Amino acid sequence: MWAHGRRGDLSSGLVAWHLAGPQVREVLSRACRLDLDPEVFPAGRAAATIMAQVAVILAVLPSGLLLLTPATTARHLREWLASTAKPFGLVLRADVTVAALPGDGGT
Repeated sequence: MWAHGRRGDLSSGLVAWHLAGPQVREVLSRACRLDLDPEVFPAGRAAATIMAQVAVILAVLPSGLLLLTPATTARHLREWLASTAKPFGLVLRADVTVAALPGDGGT
């Protein structure tokens, strides 16, 4: 499952997605230049990289992965995520804010 963070847009012009589930790392590895193995990229780590020809920041949270991309490239990345995730049975959930992420934001 992944959730688009449209209402979680950051003031710097970034769009955030919360990505969670057992196959998320496999989906992202299709276009990510990072080694996403949990032993190499565990919770608490973050890195900037290129994914599907788009600059992203990927952070590992206890509840999943946080993907940030510039608002100008968010549509392209969202379409790529949707088409790549579909064969894995992953679907878009309702919009969320970063503060609403379970165990990760605000409270």
